[in-house]
Parts: sequence; C-alpha cells; structure tokens
Amino acid sequence: MADMPSRKRPERRRPSEHIWNLEEEDRRHIALKLRESTSQELVALKMNLGVIKQSDARLGPQATKALAECLTLADECAHEIHSFSHWLYPPLLEEFGLFSALRRYLEGLRKRCGLRLQLTVDDYMQRERLPKKLETVLFRVAQEGLSNVRLHSGSAAAEVELQRAANTREALLRIRDHGCGVPAKVMRAIETGRTAASGYGIFGMTERVRQMGGTFRVETSKQGTILTATLPLPTKRKSAPAR
Repeated sequence: MADMPSRKRPERRRPSEHIWNLEEEDRRHIALKLRESTSQELVALKMNLGVIKQSDARLGPQATKALAECLTLADECAHEIHSFSHWLYPPLLEEFGLFSALRRYLEGLRKRCGLRLQLTVDDYMQRERLPKKLETVLFRVAQEGLSNVRLHSGSAAAEVELQRAANTREALLRIRDHGCGVPAKVMRAIETGRTAASGYGIFGMTERVRQMGGTFRVETSKQGTILTATLPLPTKRKSAPAR
C-alpha cells in the first residue's frame, strides 16, 4: 500500500498569555462588583421588603402574595449572585490557595448538582502555596473538567486528584469520571488541534496549560474519561550564603 501523504496540521493561533491575564482580571473585577455592590443592594432590597411585610395586615391578599414572592425571589437572586461570583473568581483561591478553593468548589457542586465528588490532595499541595498564575490555571482546569462531567459525561461521580508528581518538580491534576466517554469526533478534533473541541472546553484547558509550559492529556473509553494536567513547579531559590 502506498504511503499516505503527510497532512500538515492547520496553523492555529494560540491565545497569548496577555489575553489570559486580561480574562482573569475581568473575572476578578466582575466578581468583586457582584459581591461588594450588587449583593449589598439586594440586602437593602430585602430589608425594605421586610419593612413592608411588617404592615402586611393592611395589605390585600393579592399584595400580600406578591410581597412573599418578591422576598423569595430576592433570596434566590442573592444565592445565585453568591454562587456565580465565587465561580468567576473564588476569594479563597487568592486568600488561602488552591487546596482550600478546590475543596469549597467541590462542596458547592455536591450541593447544587448532587454529584458524588471525591477530592484527594497530597501533603505537599495542602501545605504549599504555588504561584498565583499556576494556582489559577489548575483551578480553571478543574472547573472546566468538572463542568464536562456534569454536562456531558452522564456520570454521577468523579474523583479529583491533586499532587506533586513522583520524583519530579511538577504539579499533577487528574479528573476521572465513570460516564459515556468523549465522542469520537471531539477526540479527533483534540488530536488535530481544531477548536471544534471547544464545546467541551478542552481546547481552552489545553492552551492554558501549554501557556504555563505543561501538558494536557485526555484518555477516554466507554467506561469513562480521565483528564490529566501536568505543570512544572517553580524551582526553589537557594538561600544566599551568610557573609
């Protein structure tokens, strides 16, 4: 059989690190705006509605019902804003680091979506703070990967593992589900580098990891999917010798 002519992969533009930084800054700005401004306005709204409710004896049945519905809607809006702002830019990530942010994020997913989620983090990752950009990329990969579990896999459970890879200076994040696997056409798009895989967020995850000098791997079958991101850890600086 004659050799098939080699096909040159289509050239694609990789988003620059500058664009990722702008995106994260936008997320942070919007999240802070929601938490510090919109949430406070909702609190004031609920207080005013509470004042009106205290005089509901003078309101008709229809107005009383509408007031109760407004209070319920205000509570739901406050909850949604809280959840969305933490999804955009979790304050724990900046204040306490990746381990705390991941743990809280999984707790929220368990409550909202009913997924059975297990988080395993080794001692190093629980103890050490990583550079801000590295923690942010790992957190975003976890978010996108778990979104795929929830929206596409059909799996009711997933395991998230965060550790320092054995005998290397690398951080390893692995997400495993037990669902239907990634469709063949999406896998082909991943293998050829086409953005058709972006519906699963895989293109974005791959690019984020590559920007940090790491690797991103997808393994899939009818028994489930494993996403693995591996990123280099910073080299610790040696202390200057005492004079």
